[in-house]
Amino acid sequence: MANVWAIKSGNWSDTTVWNTGALPGNGDIVAANGYTVTINMDLVGSYAPAAIQTSNIGGTAGGGFVIASNRQIGDASHTVEIDGSTTTVIAIQSGNYDVTFYANVTGGSGSGIYNNSSGTVNVTGNVTGGSGDKAYGISNGSSGTVNVTGNVTGGSASNAYGIANNSTGTVNVTGNVTGGSGGGAYGIHNSSTGTVNVTGNVIPNTSTTAYGVWNYSTGTCYINGDVYGGRNYPSVYANNGLIVINGNLKWDEAYSNTVAVGSTVNGKIVLNGNIEHRYATTGYYGMTLTSGRVLMRNGANTYTAYAEDDGTGVATGNPVMHYGTSLHTSSMPDESDVRYNVAYGPGGSRVGTCRVPLPQSVLYGVPVDDTIGLSTSLLVSASGSVVTDTSNTARKFKTNLSGTAIKYIGTFLHFTSGNLIGETREVIDFEEATQFITVNKSFSSTPTTGDTFILSGYSGR
Repeated sequence: MANVWAIKSGNWSDTTVWNTGALPGNGDIVAANGYTVTINMDLVGSYAPAAIQTSNIGGTAGGGFVIASNRQIGDASHTVEIDGSTTTVIAIQSGNYDVTFYANVTGGSGSGIYNNSSGTVNVTGNVTGGSGDKAYGISNGSSGTVNVTGNVTGGSASNAYGIANNSTGTVNVTGNVTGGSGGGAYGIHNSSTGTVNVTGNVIPNTSTTAYGVWNYSTGTCYINGDVYGGRNYPSVYANNGLIVINGNLKWDEAYSNTVAVGSTVNGKIVLNGNIEHRYATTGYYGMTLTSGRVLMRNGANTYTAYAEDDGTGVATGNPVMHYGTSLHTSSMPDESDVRYNVAYGPGGSRVGTCRVPLPQSVLYGVPVDDTIGLSTSLLVSASGSVVTDTSNTARKFKTNLSGTAIKYIGTFLHFTSGNLIGETREVIDFEEATQFITVNKSFSSTPTTGDTFILSGYSGR
């Protein structure tokens, strides 16, 4: 085993590129030494090095390796350690290239692998963010596909994502995903319109201080596994777009100290699984929301959980359940028990159907029917509607009624349609020639042409 470094830019297959005058082989640690080396051969079998780096083992840090053809790095018997230093270690150039790695990939101060190809990159091994700002383990910057069979973990520096999916491409991970110890060092950051598929769990560890999966923009993330309560931050967060969880929200007694998932008002999480019970030691449930929503699906039934508002516009994080159309909630009154046309529940999603008149519209001691809001002991004597007139007000307006004033004065006018539906006032005057009606007290607004009403009862006026 030896340290091997480049002494000029060129092709990997050129022996004059290397300080040893020979091609690197098994067990060698290979560094770019500030130069650019094109990997123009498969690094398998006896040609598979132990590590590929941009460290300063040759005296100069930086440089990097590029791939512009279909290649394989490492094999089932030779796992290569790809470790960044100040620059990206391996950059796959623009084109349509398929590259296979048997490697553990770690960002240093730069990224481990940057993919700018529209082809497919297969990585068998673990992927970890680095120790430098924005030092991604893998950065997918194109429409290509990155497949990882292994675990993905954020790094120790700010924004050192395990994987950054920065464009329209697809990232498929078969393994667990964990947020890193650095601020914003997410396990996976889906920053654009691309797609992320995780077949595994999203879990914290003892040093996690970042989200495991963060959906920043309008892309979509699918998690085919369980999501555990996070450590210091939720394990999964939908800042925008959609996250679908085909598993359960759970709790790790050793590491979890906060909720499993969160969302803003622009993000949405669909949970096709269950939420574990509340934990007495922390008081946390399996989820929280900043101001967004989680859709929970269980067979044919759909439930929505919104962030609870403390009355000042600030979300407390406690989940408020809202059941879908196939069920009604036991935690809120039935619509038949709420005054007609009054919106209530999360986001005003439920509307009252009980047509009870306002208290000031009903004579003391007169029983009221709870479906149409009228006295049950008095009969309807007439009905009509509002007619257009520029002089209409909330207390006096033109109608299509006809007949003598004595027929209407003293009755109660009750609107049955329009914005004033359910409101009732006593009629104190009717102008037979103009058909204008006057009530004892203004309605809450001027009625609209075509609004219908009925006249019933008698006040004794």
